[in-house]
Amino acid sequence: MFPVSLRFQDTYAPEDVKKGIDAIFRDAWRGYRALRHGDTVLVKPNGLSAKPPEAAVTTHPAVLEAVTQLLCDHGCKVAIGDSPALQKFSTVARKAGFERLARRYSARILEFDDPVEIAGPDGGMFRAFEISRRCLEFDRFINVAKFKTHSMMGLTLCVKNLFGCVPGKRKAAWHLAIGEDRRLFGRMLAELAAVLPVDFHLLDGIVAMEGNGPGNGTPTNLGVLLGGENAPAIDAVAARLVGVNPGELPTCAAASEIGTGPSADDEITPVGDPPLASPFPFGLPDPTRTDWGLPGFLKGTLRRFFLPFPAVNTKRCVGCLLCRDVCPAGAISEREKTVFIQISRCIRCYCCQEVCPEDAIVFRRRLFS
Repeated sequence: MFPVSLRFQDTYAPEDVKKGIDAIFRDAWRGYRALRHGDTVLVKPNGLSAKPPEAAVTTHPAVLEAVTQLLCDHGCKVAIGDSPALQKFSTVARKAGFERLARRYSARILEFDDPVEIAGPDGGMFRAFEISRRCLEFDRFINVAKFKTHSMMGLTLCVKNLFGCVPGKRKAAWHLAIGEDRRLFGRMLAELAAVLPVDFHLLDGIVAMEGNGPGNGTPTNLGVLLGGENAPAIDAVAARLVGVNPGELPTCAAASEIGTGPSADDEITPVGDPPLASPFPFGLPDPTRTDWGLPGFLKGTLRRFFLPFPAVNTKRCVGCLLCRDVCPAGAISEREKTVFIQISRCIRCYCCQEVCPEDAIVFRRRLFS
């Protein structure tokens, strides 16, 4: 059984957030009471890009501060780290409000660099992963994810947040190797989550992101915090909260297949507040809707002709070329001061949309090519 604690929390009022997270730790973290003075703890938020907290792109600093304060109350020494898509984490930490709280609690801000190879799970599909050495240097590791949509994976929750343990542009190599196969990408993420030494997962859904996330969606008030020791179980509960069948979420489906997460709802032990009788109204990203709606016989060779492809809204584009820099397939270039996407090379990973600061990447559909 997989215990998952759900707590309803309407605002980011610091004392209320701290109380709710303390309750989640007590509900679902067997190691919470065993924390010792002097333990080193790595806390990994969602640090996608340098956006202010109200944009709901990153883990809210009130959640991160509550976690840090509770750990410091136990005498732990805290470090906060991540590896954004293109920017330095120190830049993200400054804009997202992490740097300020780190100074307050004498916590270190760490760049997830210095890659080291770790073995994949026994019997897994992927033999090895390159992750930041930082992820292996602490007594405890807490994953503090953000509840958001994701144009490639549908939702980015606890499992997907751990992809940030892969340093810098090595993420792009995974996108290029796997291409547009979301199920295979979900399998990779599930296997990576299974071998990382994470002690506890927390999901910030007080203000979530719907629409075309993870960088340019719309903030929406869900008013929930979730936590537990098993990331796929938390993700399954989170998916149900917004009306998504966990079996349709690639990371949950993969974790069920390899036995690292629940395969049915009755394998999850809910603790904390009782869930709502009906799901929250919630807008999923357009590419996800299209992919999930495809019948099975179309999910092979024809998938690329039914999946939306990225295009540039020239009225919004400011020519920063972050999309070009992040594209793993090299499908984006600049021609006569205009950003051009070569669709024949596009692998539908939507990294361009993920990093665009101006929400200038839109999605179009075609039935045939």
